[in-house]
Amino acid sequence: MLIYTASLFLYHFVLSKIYNHLPIFRETRIALKTDKKNFSIIWRTCSTTHAVIMFSLSTYYWIYVFPKYRTRDFASIHKIETYEENAFQLMIGFLWYDMIVEISQTCQIDSVIHHILCLLSLYSTLITNNHATTYYNMMLYMAEGSTHWLNISWVCFNINALDNIICKLSSMNLRSIRVFVSIWIQKCGLPISFSCINIFIHEKRLMITFFFF
Repeated sequence: MLIYTASLFLYHFVLSKIYNHLPIFRETRIALKTDKKNFSIIWRTCSTTHAVIMFSLSTYYWIYVFPKYRTRDFASIHKIETYEENAFQLMIGFLWYDMIVEISQTCQIDSVIHHILCLLSLYSTLITNNHATTYYNMMLYMAEGSTHWLNISWVCFNINALDNIICKLSSMNLRSIRVFVSIWIQKCGLPISFSCINIFIHEKRLMITFFFF
């Protein structure tokens, strides 16, 4: 997890040097006007790269790993499998990176709280070996497929290129992905009631699992 967080900061640093010094990005830098927006495009590039990784892991999980090696055993007390645990560790690593950058730039309270709750959700799932929230998290990572379209739309909006065909395609794909994920979750959702706080009994111990998205 810490290695992934450190690698994201290194990636961010390299991207900033490339973006700020290569002439090919000069017009984009001018169009974005402010340092804050120029910083944001680097930040969004990092989040896009992470989103592609998580979307790929989730897609592979549902197409190959889950059908072949997993069952819906939500009562299991066994440790969460390595594949899912590694996916969670990557998400935790990104959340730390994203929260630190967020605090250093805008420090929006709602966004910081969101990051903290997401971290609590993932840590809680790993500590309690909650297979139900593991299943849901792996499902929700499919939504990461919308991140790069969202970020492309943000760039188009901020450089006044809303009529660009790329912007229109991004907007269309963003809506399509969100509809697909909504249908996916409704179709494959757990046969248990879902709430922000899932309280359950495990070996006579009361465990509380936070799960936010």
